[in-house]
Amino acid sequence: MTSPWAYNDLLFCQNEKGKTYVIKPVPEFEVLHENDLDETCIATPAIAQGKLFIRTETKLYCISNRGDSS
Repeated sequence: MTSPWAYNDLLFCQNEKGKTYVIKPVPEFEVLHENDLDETCIATPAIAQGKLFIRTETKLYCISNRGDSS
């Protein structure tokens, strides 16, 4: 599992199979979403200049707010 990260008051955890869990940090454990990249992920995602970078076994993803072309 990669190291967890936080954004907009949510916690994100990603397992080695590429599934990311979006968790609301409340006293009762609550998974809000699950996103699956369908590929091995062992590197902790990086955040820089408002973008999230996720490296899988064969790809590098860059996730940002829609409309951000920088």
